[in-house]
Amino acid sequence: MIRVAAARVRCPWLDVTAGVRVVVDFVGRAAARGVDLVAFPEAAVEVTGPEVRLITEAARDHGVLTYPGIAERDPVHRAVHCALLAIDPARGVVGVHRKLVPTAEERLVRADGDGHGLRVHDAGGLRVGGLCCWENWSPLARHSLYAQAPTRTSPSGRVPRG
Repeated sequence: MIRVAAARVRCPWLDVTAGVRVVVDFVGRAAARGVDLVAFPEAAVEVTGPEVRLITEAARDHGVLTYPGIAERDPVHRAVHCALLAIDPARGVVGVHRKLVPTAEERLVRADGDGHGLRVHDAGGLRVGGLCCWENWSPLARHSLYAQAPTRTSPSGRVPRG
């Protein structure tokens, strides 16, 4: 069985360094409670930046698959994307899913994503994936992940056997 946590934490406004400390601290606290996978809300960073390196180190040190939501600064395309990272404790960043279409006021500052990051990842013998925000209501985005055979759970949250 895999134990999953959704982090209900808030990063200090416009203080990326303090926000990373909040995430790193929560990964440690989640690991102490036996959590195998933890997901976070968004914070603004670059995927190759020092903030993601610190979060990756925390995931490695505590052995927790970590899914932080980020407002990704993309210096190559000079854009900002709503994105979801998949950080494996042993392999580091294994996936970056950019939200396909920003919603509402996000469209004022965020760029469209693509389907490249619609992938499932191995997590302690299970296959897990994630979507950003309203994409969970999008049949095609969900089907893209379903087609990769993620592990499904019963209504009780337990993985069915057989």
